[in-house]
Amino acid sequence: MGFLWASLSPDGERIVAAADDHRLMLWAKDGSGGVALPGHTGVVLTASFSPDGRRLVTGCADGTSRVWPLAGGAPIELRGHTDAVRAAAFSPDGGRVVTASDDKTARVWSLASGAAVVLTGHEDHVYTAAFSPDGRYVLTASEDGSAGVWQAEDGARVAKLEAYREPVAWAAWSPDSRSVLTASGGGKAQIWPADGSGAPVELKGHRGPVHWAEYSPDGKRVLTASQDRTARLWTVDAAELKGLMRAATTLCVPAEDRVQYLGDTPAEACEAFAACEQRHGRQAGDAGLGWSVCRSPGTSGSEGALGPSGTQPAREIPE
Repeated sequence: MGFLWASLSPDGERIVAAADDHRLMLWAKDGSGGVALPGHTGVVLTASFSPDGRRLVTGCADGTSRVWPLAGGAPIELRGHTDAVRAAAFSPDGGRVVTASDDKTARVWSLASGAAVVLTGHEDHVYTAAFSPDGRYVLTASEDGSAGVWQAEDGARVAKLEAYREPVAWAAWSPDSRSVLTASGGGKAQIWPADGSGAPVELKGHRGPVHWAEYSPDGKRVLTASQDRTARLWTVDAAELKGLMRAATTLCVPAEDRVQYLGDTPAEACEAFAACEQRHGRQAGDAGLGWSVCRSPGTSGSEGALGPSGTQPAREIPE
C-alpha cells in the first residue's frame, strides 16, 4: 500500500491520508489509532478538514464527495457530479462545501439541505475550488486556461481570469479576499484583482510549470512550487517592495510608475520623485525621465497616469 497525499487538521492533532488501494486513513498526530474510512469506490483525490476540525470532506474518482463526522456516525454523500471530484473544501462557517470536478463544473452544497448550486462556464476539467475567506465567493481553476470567480449564493460568474495558453493548475485567495493568485503550466504565477478589473501582476522566474501557489497569512508574500524543482518566495507587499527598491539602487521610481504600481496620487508621485532625485544629487526631470505626469493636466487629480480603461499593465515582482 502506498499513500498518494496527506493533510493535517487545523489544530494539528490529526492526519488524514489517501492510499492507492482506495482506502482513506485517519490517525492521531503521533501515528496511533489508525482508522479506515470506507465507502468510496475509487481513488480518493482530495480531503479537507472543516474549520473546527470535527468533520472531513473528501472527493473521489468515483464522482462522489462525502462529509465525515469524525466523532462517529454515517457520512453524508454528495452526488451530482458525473466525473471525478478533484477538490473539496468547507466554507469558512462550515455550513457549505464546494467541489470541483472533471465534468467541467464546480458545485456549492448546503450541508443543511443537501441542495447544490452548479457553477457552469468552464470548458474543461476544473482542478480546484475554494471559498473566499469571507465566504461570499468561490474561486476555481481549470484546464481550459482560465480561473473563475463566482458568487457562492447563486453561482453567477463575477470574473473570468484568462491570460494563459496553458492549464491553470491552482488558484488561491488572498487573506483579505481582494486578490486571487493563479499558477499555470506556462511557468509563472499571476496576482489578479478578484473582481477581474485591470491586468494581472506576473511572478516570473520559474523555468517549468508552476503547480502550486499560496499567500502567507499576512498577505505580504507568495510561495510558489514548480516542476523545475524549485520553490520561490516572493515579496508582494507594496511597502516592503518600496524598501527593497530603495536599498537595491540609487535610481528613483519614475512618477508615472509610482502612480501605477505604488498607488500614489500624481501629486504625491511628483513630490516623492523630486525628493528622491535631490537626495542623489540629481535635478528632478532630467531628460524628462519619469516627469511627464508632473507636467500633464492630470497631475492635480486622480487621473492621467492610468490608461483610458483604468487598467494597469502586468509587471514582474522582484524576488
